[in-house]
Amino acid sequence: MKTVHNIFCLAAACAVSVSCIGKYEQINTNPYEATEKQIAADDYVIQGALKTMLGYVVPVQEHQFQFMDVLCGSTLGGYLAEQKGWDTKISTYNPNDEWSASAFENVIPGVFGAYIQLRNSTSDEVALAVAEIVHASVFAQLTDIYGPVPCSMIGADGSLVAPYDSQEDIYRSCLKKLAESADILAQRSSSSLNSNADIVFHGDVKKWIKYANTLRLRLAVRMAYADPETARSEAEAAVSHPFGTMTDNSDNATFTHPTQNLYYLTCIQWGDYRASADIVSYMNGYGDPRRSAYFTVSGYSSKPYAGWRRGTRMADSNGGNQCSNVMVKMSDEMLWMNAAEAMFLKAEGALRGWSMGGSAQSFYEEGIRLSFAQWNVQGADAYIADNASVPEDYTDLSGKGYDSSLKGKVTVAWDESADFEKKLERIITQKWIANWRATGVEAWAEFRRTGYPQLLAAGANLSGGVIAEDGFARRLKYPVNELTGNAENYNAALSDLLKGADNMATRVWWDCNPRTK
Repeated sequence: MKTVHNIFCLAAACAVSVSCIGKYEQINTNPYEATEKQIAADDYVIQGALKTMLGYVVPVQEHQFQFMDVLCGSTLGGYLAEQKGWDTKISTYNPNDEWSASAFENVIPGVFGAYIQLRNSTSDEVALAVAEIVHASVFAQLTDIYGPVPCSMIGADGSLVAPYDSQEDIYRSCLKKLAESADILAQRSSSSLNSNADIVFHGDVKKWIKYANTLRLRLAVRMAYADPETARSEAEAAVSHPFGTMTDNSDNATFTHPTQNLYYLTCIQWGDYRASADIVSYMNGYGDPRRSAYFTVSGYSSKPYAGWRRGTRMADSNGGNQCSNVMVKMSDEMLWMNAAEAMFLKAEGALRGWSMGGSAQSFYEEGIRLSFAQWNVQGADAYIADNASVPEDYTDLSGKGYDSSLKGKVTVAWDESADFEKKLERIITQKWIANWRATGVEAWAEFRRTGYPQLLAAGANLSGGVIAEDGFARRLKYPVNELTGNAENYNAALSDLLKGADNMATRVWWDCNPRTK
């Protein structure tokens, strides 16, 4: 089993100019980790530990980012599609163990080690509160990927040989951390965090409070089907907090990678991915003006923006090289969370009858406007008023036969006379579009929770019958090492917490919407 100490001594990976899906031991160290020389000074301990933690929310290590955000979240969430001929893929539901295990075996010990280091090195309440917010950010993603994971009972030495926590318990712990940390920071709102340690908000405590409240709102909404009463109370508390949630693009949680934007690296330099047929088909159908900011022009003269079907058979993968790619520059910031998402979360809350401080329609439309402004694109009002355009069916221009109709035919314009599901579909669909180049894990989680947007099934389902032919992945499997190195706790997690088989078809705790497949 890996320990915390392993994360600080991982060997160098492949050169960045070449695509590489390597062994764990080949993954580079986190570029934000402190060096041994830096750790010699107390201030550097604080800076290094916090930077290390921050570097796991959206992974700053290139291969960890590829495993967790691109190969997992962005493919299963309908954003990206692999166009390389790999024999095993998460998107075809037959991943190899190292792809599935990456977040579990690297992120858990990595963030835990830095977290303990920080707690043992300072009494600075601002730094500690931010650390708790980041800890919640990371473990919320991890439990969304796997379900139950080791968390509260990880040993003092960082060993993952520990009992698992239920997803419900992790969510409740994260919500508590976020509430308490927001209150601590609110009492010290005129203070600042060391800007050298804070790669996201550069020491602005008020922005950390808004981020914590917005994340609390996100987790509350995620619980809407599993525990509706707690979901309501937590969401209302987050929104009514004196500092509130994100409201403007100046509140967006972003950071500049120390070398290059990792979407640029993985999608442009490595050329491993193309824009998914799912999001391109939705945006083509809507005539969405954001397409020129999101995608490169395709190689097909008949269609300027063309996506590639996710989960294609490996023998046909080269057909994707003419499809649109991600429009991104090397120097572009990377995104954790944006204000547009906060508005869509409030829109869903209002739709459910929760006290959000406005109507579902007003928040929905403001979310769209904020997204257009974020991407410096005009035409938001005309887009919002469009009550006719619907997502277009997918035509595979490569001739490989992956054509498919899209079940989702919802329009953009709000329709107050529509039923609950149609309104929810609008909200989630537009939130999904607005969260482009944020975290793919979030897109996948919301699709599992709601069934929206209505995505195309995998071009090839290679799960061997584990996932229904027209079904979708509900989680990733645990690492094989858990079966041997942590067998007792692993088996207890399956029987008592996950309550299902360790495969990609078993649902996590909050994935209990009866209308989803």
